[in-house]
Amino acid sequence: MDLIKHLSKSGYDFIDGPIRNHQPLQLWLKQGANRPELYFDHINQVFKNPKELVVDEDPTLNVDATQQVEHDFTVGLTVLKELMQGIGGTPFDISTGIQTGQKISIKYKDAYTSSVAIGQLTSYLSESSLENVSENFIHHLNANQVLLITGVVFAKQLVMDVITDRDIDLSLVAKLQAAKDPRLSFSLENKRQLKMSTSGTNEFPIAIKASRLDFDQGEFKQMRLVTDNRNFF
Repeated sequence: MDLIKHLSKSGYDFIDGPIRNHQPLQLWLKQGANRPELYFDHINQVFKNPKELVVDEDPTLNVDATQQVEHDFTVGLTVLKELMQGIGGTPFDISTGIQTGQKISIKYKDAYTSSVAIGQLTSYLSESSLENVSENFIHHLNANQVLLITGVVFAKQLVMDVITDRDIDLSLVAKLQAAKDPRLSFSLENKRQLKMSTSGTNEFPIAIKASRLDFDQGEFKQMRLVTDNRNFF
């Protein structure tokens, strides 16, 4: 099953960049065609309300190893490099030993979803006051350039399969295994399939659900989901 389509149906945008610091209730700035930038770590840094927002685990969105993302070989190498950079894995380069291939597939295990109910958020924003904020922030709010993360899918394990169009050199596998990074393991599934797995000890975000905050003259109007059909993150 295609993981990106599965996530999109639930309003989530699959993260394909190296940044992996996303958490529910963060505020991000989205200007024009630029990638979103983290603005505030938590909504309560600027929206003051005595109510506390509750982040719950959402059992309705299930991500498992039957769902995967497939890339052609060249694109897959770039994606893998950025992914390893984002989750803190040791950089490695398989292109010196495998110059061509069919595809690279990526799967995730031990995943769960943390989210905040939309009704809870709209009530919170409607009753909040803005304190100690800059004129720039007010400008971005009124221009509807602020995104609120309402849900994040986290995973603890990454599994990657490299499918080649010729037999894999055993010396490459030996070199990768000799690196002895406790967070990574490599195995040869068959002569043309190399598997890499992370240890599963550190969780990392793989998909984001976010809404654009709609403000008019500093007054909250509504939230609009933006991650169901846009590749923002």
